Amino acid sequence: MKKTDFRVMDNKDVTAQFDGKAIAFIKSRKADHKIHAMATEMIEMALALDIELTDVIVDGSADDDIDRRVITDFCRTLDETDAVMVFVNNIFSFTADPDDLLKFIDTLMNKPVLIVDMEHHLTWSPEALDDSESNEE
Repeated sequence: MKKTDFRVMDNKDVTAQFDGKAIAFIKSRKADHKIHAMATEMIEMALALDIELTDVIVDGSADDDIDRRVITDFCRTLDETDAVMVFVNNIFSFTADPDDLLKFIDTLMNKPVLIVDMEHHLTWSPEALDDSESNEE
């Protein structure tokens, strides 16, 4: 897989760079009303960017291994919806392991998608890709 350069910017500087859909990932064991509040914030940001948020995947487990089933489900949903943006409550919701996280971010950047971290107010964005290079392995 080709390594993709990416940049991190403040969420207030995000503009819709793609037409399309988004999905959200929330890792939390909090009360339902708090999870709904997180989802509502993500939905509102998607609407402001004129992006359709199609799915919100909630991981209520205590596990943070990148190989857990909910991450597989997330990736499948991402592929099935052709989402171009991912909202996540915290980038470390995917995994707390730095090496696994960087590889996962690289995988997402190769799709390419924007990753919006709601807690840290940061967006991970792939640098401009030549479309002919995005599917190379």
